[in-house]
Amino acid sequence: MKEGYIIESGGTPTAEELEKINKFTRRPLSPEEVYVFSVVLCDNEIDRDFERFSTNALEKMAPMFVGKTGIFDHSGKAHDQIARIFECEAEKVEGAITKRGEPYCRLKARVYTIKCDSTKDFILALDAGITKEVSVGCSMGASYCSICATDRRTGHCEHKKGRFYRKNGVKYLCHNILDNPLDAFEWSFVAVPAQPKAGVIKSYNGKGTFAFESEDIVDCIKNYSRDEDVTLLSHQITTLSKAIEDLEEKANDGVLYKNYLADEVSRLSGILYPEMNKSLHEKAIHNMSVAELVEMRESLTKQLDKVYPLAPQLNVEKEDAGKLPLNQNYCI
Repeated sequence: MKEGYIIESGGTPTAEELEKINKFTRRPLSPEEVYVFSVVLCDNEIDRDFERFSTNALEKMAPMFVGKTGIFDHSGKAHDQIARIFECEAEKVEGAITKRGEPYCRLKARVYTIKCDSTKDFILALDAGITKEVSVGCSMGASYCSICATDRRTGHCEHKKGRFYRKNGVKYLCHNILDNPLDAFEWSFVAVPAQPKAGVIKSYNGKGTFAFESEDIVDCIKNYSRDEDVTLLSHQITTLSKAIEDLEEKANDGVLYKNYLADEVSRLSGILYPEMNKSLHEKAIHNMSVAELVEMRESLTKQLDKVYPLAPQLNVEKEDAGKLPLNQNYCI
């Protein structure tokens, strides 16, 4: 999960927290001027894009996010800054286990914002649970395949995210393990899933909608259950439309090829077995797969070669070959 959410009620900072906050301010702030709250930025659970952070990555990312600003929708605009992280740690939740059976670990941050007229509605939305979902922006140096440990950024493997593979007799869900964090850019409050091209920016709104990468987009959709909503960005819709067009073209080619094979099998069968019931034969051919039609055509072709072997028109018996002039076969 690259997304997160607000946890715990906000309030007034402690003396220790205020000291940490004032390291980022131009003048010392009083407790009455500051509103603090907690945020889960991300964790080591497999997310809806079939990726997860390693526990080691979360531990390294914790200090990287200290001092990072909170904005809206990854806009990157200065006036969209609304909060700042003053404390961050990789927290292992006692008794919690991930889907893979590993200890659950999450990146938990303490955040502050200023109490003033311009933030009044924002703080109210936080307390009301309306502004809740967040998304992180960071850069990762490695992305390992969970099945074969190949770094997909420098190498290639045949495994596909979202598919199941057997390893040592156990079935595992293939996903990418994000490791070796290089930098933390920002974190954002999001309402609609956002996924800019740069960095690793994912978001999830907690209600079943998710924006995923265009890579293997058809495979991703096939792994969603029918009762889940999938939200696509405009460029992902274009990618999906193109993928569907390509699949339709291949499907049409497949239909034409299957019809050709069926005609061939019907023609060869008619030559070899003229007494066969035509309607029953065509019904049997109609229910065959492409692979079965190919196998049937090859079998019938071999039988036909035995019954009606091909012979060259200019064939000359060996015993007569020496008696004829060299150009006899070409004389009219």
